[in-house]
Amino acid sequence: MPYLVEDMLRSNGGLYARADDWASFVAVDGNLITGQNPASSRGVAEQMLKLATTDYVSGATLSESFFY
Repeated sequence: MPYLVEDMLRSNGGLYARADDWASFVAVDGNLITGQNPASSRGVAEQMLKLATTDYVSGATLSESFFY
């Protein structure tokens, strides 16, 4: 490739964050949850559960016993 996606994101005003290669890294922006690589799967799942159990009115986290 003649350029890196990271460079194109930054040159167009995007925010780019990462961890070391093969390290777990999760980014959350509102309802968008993304992981850097397969090592991030657990972290992405944890953030999805946290988002799914948040009461948007109070911001409080609902009981984890909701999931079986």
